[in-house]
Amino acid sequence: VLMDNGNHRETPYGPPGPPKEDWFSRAVAYRVDEAAMTVEQVWEVRDTSTGPVYSGALGDADVLANGNVLARFGWVTQDNGVDNVDLGRGRRSSRLIEARPDGEILLDLRL
Repeated sequence: VLMDNGNHRETPYGPPGPPKEDWFSRAVAYRVDEAAMTVEQVWEVRDTSTGPVYSGALGDADVLANGNVLARFGWVTQDNGVDNVDLGRGRRSSRLIEARPDGEILLDLRL
């Protein structure tokens, strides 16, 4: 389980990424089979109650005792494709999301 900050949804080894309004961050879980040398994505949580957010740094994801995921988006600069400044939230904000692995949002705290 990890937080994929998204970092412009591109790599230095590929083509340019999507436009800024399509960037997103996500909590994601992978199943690694070392014997078979395979990796499978099991689930991802990318949406909040307002849609996807982009947090280019300071993210974290943890599985809670009840099986849900706590995703921390610590450096949010856009919400659902709109810059924080344009939403009146300053340059950066934070979000805490508790979600089920199927993506159902149980808690969405905006800071």
